[in-house]
Amino acid sequence: MSAADVEVAREIYEAFNRGDTQRVRELFDDDIEWHEPEGYFVPEARGTTRGNDAVFAIFGRYPEMLKSFAPTPEEFYDAGDGVVFVTGTQRAEAHDGRTAEASFINLWRIRDGRATLHRSWSDTKTLGSVTG
Repeated sequence: MSAADVEVAREIYEAFNRGDTQRVRELFDDDIEWHEPEGYFVPEARGTTRGNDAVFAIFGRYPEMLKSFAPTPEEFYDAGDGVVFVTGTQRAEAHDGRTAEASFINLWRIRDGRATLHRSWSDTKTLGSVTG
């Protein structure tokens, strides 16, 4: 059911941005596969990470590196077969007040109401300008 897959992806962003990590965890498969590009602002997140606990360990680094970080989706595209593409803007604020906005594209695979795969393409240079 495609509309339901898009709704799961939408709910992930909403829960993450309101700080509801328990709900995000519920929406992730226990063995989620998480891909971030080279140059991502959390070095240990670059490449592939597997498993809910490992992904949440990455999320746990965000407050060390940034005062705030909010991936804000703008459009959701149902690609069928449980695949949802999301485009949007990542907004980040450094502890010293510098800010950045960078575009992103995320691919999600949703199965049985849970995310099993996340792959991100983003403007790592712009985000890195406030974390480095």
